[in-house]
Amino acid sequence: MTVSELSSQLKEGRERTGLQPILFIDYLQIMDVADTSASNDERIIVKEVLKRLRTIALKYNFPIFAVSTISRSFYNRSADLTALGSSAFIEYNADTVLHMCREKSDSEEDDGKRTILLSNIKNRYGDSERTTKLSYDARRATFTEVF
Repeated sequence: MTVSELSSQLKEGRERTGLQPILFIDYLQIMDVADTSASNDERIIVKEVLKRLRTIALKYNFPIFAVSTISRSFYNRSADLTALGSSAFIEYNADTVLHMCREKSDSEEDDGKRTILLSNIKNRYGDSERTTKLSYDARRATFTEVF
């Protein structure tokens, strides 16, 4: 699906229901922009997708959550904005960047629960560099904050 197609669907849905949408994109790198799809450079495509998504979010005033890959060296440790690797344009366009990883000492128990660290590594409008500990229940696909 291209960003233009997505924009049309969001606009139609909002007009039909009267509700403000929230958009979740699972795996940003597979989004496409019709007029740059001939490019093989992922960085150019991601940059254009991000620019257009930000325009849509500001035009229609709703949040967009996009999941992105990170450099493999950050899979099981805390991250900073360099973890975005070739998708560094996310750093410039995103209002907030969150990173999730398993706690180092965490081992999956028989009950399917894992400890996840959710780190705020960028927040354009406030406090960043905060980490929250979450319990992830794989059987129920739910997160609970650990105090």
